[in-house]
Amino acid sequence: MVDPDNRKPVEFASRAAALNSVGDHTEWRTLADSWTDGRIKLALIRRLLALRRAMPAVFDDGRYHPLDVTGPHHDEVLAFARLGKRDAVIIAVARFFGRATDDGRRWPRKGAWEGVINLENMAAFKSELTAGPVMIEPKLALIDLFDVLPVAVFQARLLS
Repeated sequence: MVDPDNRKPVEFASRAAALNSVGDHTEWRTLADSWTDGRIKLALIRRLLALRRAMPAVFDDGRYHPLDVTGPHHDEVLAFARLGKRDAVIIAVARFFGRATDDGRRWPRKGAWEGVINLENMAAFKSELTAGPVMIEPKLALIDLFDVLPVAVFQARLLS
């Protein structure tokens, strides 16, 4: 199977212009409003590569740790952590988008996923994709995590 984006020649000039238009300070809501132009995908890839560059030990040598998701839409969310010696990266992503997107005809609305990601032995959760305060709760509500994007990425500190 081939990603449809990969079947045609890459238009490098338009991709470079799109990447430059996104910049380093991403306005996720604006990109979500125009999600069909592909800039949101470029911005997400750019941010994740910067995180990988900033935390090489977690990505190179970190352990995979699945996270428990509870609530009405627990089976529609994948959540895991990459655990380093003291740091962790938490990833949560929604799946099975049909219900939440009118079968792919619109961007998912806020509150499309209800539930909680339960975290153990981690604290100081700082979002990599949204601005805001560092969270300290051991449970992350999906309704807050997926406010704009159906994906969330956090840095965390391990407690033990």
